Amino acid sequence: MRNLFTRSYDATMLWAKSKHAVSILSTVSFIESFIFPIPPDLLLIPMSISSPKKAYYFAMLTTIFSVLGGVIGYLVGVYLSELFLSSLGWIFDENSVEITTAWMTEWGVMVVLISGFSPIPYKIFTIASGVTGLAFIPFLIASFLGRGMRFFLIGFIISKGGDNLEKRLRKYIEVIGWMGLSILSTYILLTYLGYF
Repeated sequence: MRNLFTRSYDATMLWAKSKHAVSILSTVSFIESFIFPIPPDLLLIPMSISSPKKAYYFAMLTTIFSVLGGVIGYLVGVYLSELFLSSLGWIFDENSVEITTAWMTEWGVMVVLISGFSPIPYKIFTIASGVTGLAFIPFLIASFLGRGMRFFLIGFIISKGGDNLEKRLRKYIEVIGWMGLSILSTYILLTYLGYF
């Protein structure tokens, strides 16, 4: 267990500098917008830390491929809406699906914009946009704004950290890792006990 987070950090940074990292980031960004459960931030952050001067480039790639994937999600909603609504049963109960579609019907573009920026799964709202018949161009603009703000904010923060960010972060990664794990464990326990 000793140096657990340091070893993981080193392995992640090694991967982030590999020649396949950009292709994997682009692919995950694309697929995540309509089916894949892993957010591209988990790849974007270490890649940007490993090369802060390219942080905006990585953010741009993530935004573009995420929105392109969102277009696929939109088309799934338009042409496969029945399949979408029936397949959501394993993720959400019927009431949640109704709430999601009601939000899309009432707020439309604003929901796409917020879901693009926030930790809320973007894929749900790309497909729901097609299901509810949200106009395509406003959907596209809201997607670019929401996704762009999220990923370029990450790029901005990391680029400001400079070239020494990777070494500085490594120095404290054990403390950060154990603190994060403790917070997550406490949250899970309190949720299980019914406090959330």
